[in-house]
Amino acid sequence: MEKKWLIKNGQEQSKIEALRAELKVDRIVAELLLQRGIDDFKKAQEFFRPDLDNLLDPFLMKDMDKAVARIMKAIKNKERIVRSGFLHDTQLRQIIEELAQDDENELGDDLCKEIFHW
Repeated sequence: MEKKWLIKNGQEQSKIEALRAELKVDRIVAELLLQRGIDDFKKAQEFFRPDLDNLLDPFLMKDMDKAVARIMKAIKNKERIVRSGFLHDTQLRQIIEELAQDDENELGDDLCKEIFHW
């Protein structure tokens, strides 16, 4: 399937050109940033160089408490934890290894199905 970018029209050309010049980016990049509400250098910097202090609380995600409880149960019961898909994340691996004190733990499909109802 061929994918096609759809770019909303309606951005003022003067704003596009001002942002393009300020950021030294291509016109289309400036236009896309403006569509996201990024209209100055500071906002662009926050977008392209996110800071962990600005992240939302992960417990705002649905069922995060259940996921954490299930992972902690697996660690307590010394179950094998297999990381896969989007869970194959360096920070998650470090946390699990530290909690379990076992570098062979991975979050498996069965655990993922239980946590995320797959």
